[in-house]
Amino acid sequence: MPSEKPIELAQIIKRDSQDSAIENNIPDVVSKMFGRLPGVDDMKAEKEGFHNLDDEAELKRIKRRVYKNIFVVCLGYFCLFSGIGSLAVLQSSLNAEGGLGVISLTLNFGISILTSLFLPSMMINKLGCKITMIIAICCCLVWMTANLYATWATMLSASALLGLIWAPLWTSQCSYFTTLGVELAEATGVSTDDVMSKFFGIFFGFMLIGPLWGNVVSSAVLDDGNGDDNYTLSDAELAKCGAYFCPQEAAADANNTNLARPEQSKVFTLVGIQMGCAALGLLVIIFFMDRLPRPDGVRDWFDKQSALAALKQMKNKKQLLIIPLNIYIGLEQSFMNAEFTQSFVTCPLGIKYVGYVIICYALAGAVVSLIAGVMANLVGRGTIFIFAGIVHMTLLVMMCIWRPHPDEMFAFFLMPALWGVGDAIWQSQINAFYGSLFATNPDAAFANYRLWESTGFLIGYAYSSLICTGYKLLVLMGFLAIGMLCYIVEEKVLDNEAKALAEKQKVIEEEERDKKIHNQIVSTLSAIPPKSTETPESPELAVVYTRDIDVTC
Repeated sequence: MPSEKPIELAQIIKRDSQDSAIENNIPDVVSKMFGRLPGVDDMKAEKEGFHNLDDEAELKRIKRRVYKNIFVVCLGYFCLFSGIGSLAVLQSSLNAEGGLGVISLTLNFGISILTSLFLPSMMINKLGCKITMIIAICCCLVWMTANLYATWATMLSASALLGLIWAPLWTSQCSYFTTLGVELAEATGVSTDDVMSKFFGIFFGFMLIGPLWGNVVSSAVLDDGNGDDNYTLSDAELAKCGAYFCPQEAAADANNTNLARPEQSKVFTLVGIQMGCAALGLLVIIFFMDRLPRPDGVRDWFDKQSALAALKQMKNKKQLLIIPLNIYIGLEQSFMNAEFTQSFVTCPLGIKYVGYVIICYALAGAVVSLIAGVMANLVGRGTIFIFAGIVHMTLLVMMCIWRPHPDEMFAFFLMPALWGVGDAIWQSQINAFYGSLFATNPDAAFANYRLWESTGFLIGYAYSSLICTGYKLLVLMGFLAIGMLCYIVEEKVLDNEAKALAEKQKVIEEEERDKKIHNQIVSTLSAIPPKSTETPESPELAVVYTRDIDVTC
């Protein structure tokens, strides 16, 4: 006998079955070669398995529960921000004396920065997402109540309380959505990225529709019924609006009656209606939102591991690259809430038009939020982020050169609508980005997100009463340019990591496939009874009939 290396069985089967998925059909191939063998048919049946009718019912149950809770949270926050959102955008005009409105908002976000790294995780770990939301909404109601009698004592104390709870309010919602999103993605086989984009798109659609209705109410309440009396400003007074608006000069200017505070009776009516909306949102959360099971373990108020995780998250390279864009998102929202409403609306038109202008902003943002997730899946997240950046940069340049005048009424509504398009993309997709990028540690990730977003709010409100609007526009341009550059680098890093991971996964799958084939061959051969006297039909397969089989793959 010539001394030749035996032909390996796995190689023979692969060669004879090149057009089939051999790892799934080894029992069929062996049965075809040797006939019906004991144990082989059982192995085939086990391989094929069967469809469990209960699986489909369980999937429907999961989908129903997930979407029901998503809708409940969206509705609750919709009601809350119908009230508090529309009241917040009026602060620079409603409580303009001494800068009380923007200073109280500055305090709110300053305290939020100090607590956002540890308080959200502490509350969620100890109380869960639902109880955290309930406490947060109650604190929002306290702040709204303070606006009924706005003094330095009431507004600052209520704003401090709101600052404590602001990060937990948002982090609990994001953590809740991330948990539901991961569960649905695992149950359906859809990518977590796609599920998160869809969920946060729906949420921020509701979020932006909320202030829409709230501002309809505020405009109706504050409208005095005299449509033309606010158009009597001289050209000299109008020249002080827009990018040339300076809060300190405006406070000393008694000629612009548009900047006067509304009657107290109207303030009572407005705040009372908005508090009712927020209270309705609280009831929706209490009675209809499900509590999610939390991991086992001791639930201390101060979770050292959670605090360390939040601090460690700040060192994450992916987190660092997205910080400038986080800050810009806070800046651009504070600009629309405080600067645009006062400099470009209240100054030339009057406070009663703030609500109407914000309606356009909210409506455009709501529509875009609802379709942003779908668009991100179709054209890619990077494409719509760049689109949002171009829209905002174009608007910032236009605001620098535009002189607002009542004769150009269309511009007062078009510009905030376009601003809402960009804002909706930022808010919905950056949250989805965080949810998919840091799905294994959402509490720490979203705590960092709220930290840097609050930093943007703080910067915007802190200099609101100190510098003119034109300089604020330049600050926004700088942060937007840096933020977009860092985001592009972030996407490049993720793309390179994805390619490297795909190559590594391909190698692992090939190794697992070869190992699986080897194990199936050994399992199949173990079911073959020894035939010491018979000669096999195929000489090439003689190696498998030796008493001591050495099969290698």
